[in-house]
Amino acid sequence: MAIQATAAASTATDYAGTYLGDNKQLTFFAQNQHLILEYQDTQIILERRYGDSFYVNHPDFALFLLTFKRSDNQVVEVFYGEQWYVSDRYTKTKTFNYPPEWLAYTGHYRSHNPWYSNFWIILRQYKLWIIYPVWGDGEVLVPQRNGVFRIGEDERTPERIKFDSIIDERALRAHISGCDYYRTFL
Repeated sequence: MAIQATAAASTATDYAGTYLGDNKQLTFFAQNQHLILEYQDTQIILERRYGDSFYVNHPDFALFLLTFKRSDNQVVEVFYGEQWYVSDRYTKTKTFNYPPEWLAYTGHYRSHNPWYSNFWIILRQYKLWIIYPVWGDGEVLVPQRNGVFRIGEDERTPERIKFDSIIDERALRAHISGCDYYRTFL
């Protein structure tokens, strides 16, 4: 995957502003054709990976890409894994409902599969997502039945993930394409 060093100056300003999350905030500004994150008294130049997703070269952002979301063509929110931040331009609901049993599925899963060794399952707002480490972002999981989810919004997608072996309210195994993945505890 080619890395684009920064957002172009004309688009970097789209992301500029302060985004508030649970007891945290992220502040971005555009300068000299760069999108910059002010974080812990440092300024970090973001690297665009694709679309509205950026890599942040800082250990606190090592697992996921920062992914901005738009509404009415304005950037209004940003995600880092499950963490959610909104700007003052965000006007939609901030309260979300989801089945409580979905919390059992969230976590990091691994396998000895050399082509697809691990992934994260996260809860963003009211949807489960699978996040691929290679790309840093992922796809939404659409519930089908009893712990089975379609991977992706497209109804034609055949890919499914099944969670099972629930112990102490945590799924220990996820099954995708004939391969078992097991929860890792960090």
